[in-house]
Amino acid sequence: MKNVTLFSKEGCQLCEIAETIITKLQNKIQFNFTTNKIDSQHFQFENYKNKFPVILIENVEVMSGRVSEPKLRELLLK
Repeated sequence: MKNVTLFSKEGCQLCEIAETIITKLQNKIQFNFTTNKIDSQHFQFENYKNKFPVILIENVEVMSGRVSEPKLRELLLK
């Protein structure tokens, strides 16, 4: 089973949309899902501050910013 991680930040509307899309896909495709809220004190903040939300599959960044549900579904089914 694949592992999906969402890096998001507080008050990010695109992050909320990404989480909704991931949750919706999880109802159809089996995968583990974790969300990490990142603030300016988090060690990853500098890497992601201009890219939120950021989605990783198996610890590999696959998508950031506006999330495409069809593309994410395709990546999860690979």
